[in-house]
Amino acid sequence: MYIIKILGAALIVLAGFLCGRYMSENLALRCRTLENIIKIALFLKEQIVCFRYEIEVIYKNLIDNGFDEDFVLNLKNTKSKKEYLKDFDFLTQKDKSLSYELFSGVGMRDAKGEEENILVYIKLINEQLDFAKQEYAKKDKLYKNIGTFLGIGLAIFLI
Repeated sequence: MYIIKILGAALIVLAGFLCGRYMSENLALRCRTLENIIKIALFLKEQIVCFRYEIEVIYKNLIDNGFDEDFVLNLKNTKSKKEYLKDFDFLTQKDKSLSYELFSGVGMRDAKGEEENILVYIKLINEQLDFAKQEYAKKDKLYKNIGTFLGIGLAIFLI
């Protein structure tokens, strides 16, 4: 009987720890995604300003240069703001909004205007990235520890 209780308690603690780890990983994933958006924006700027490529060619070049095809296609799909990056729950609404505004406006200006626009959005997204990194630094351990301690507390309560 005690073995079953101990195994149950261990599973509850493990579930709490994994829940905290999941929340922590979402913070890290947000940072990596924002970094990728900045890299893609810089690549776009280079392709537009230096080579004057058409937008479709640029998106093809992004995929050919090793950027994740699904991610690039998600960025390219700017038809509906509501549907934009809908599977990226770890991004804040401001992250999605800035990205949407950046990529929905690409190709509507001359090269100089595109360069200025992309640089403005890179700066804004970089601020979001800095905030995300600070949040990750503060909350990474917190989420893991809270998950573990809640699991331990629940296990003790149930035993």
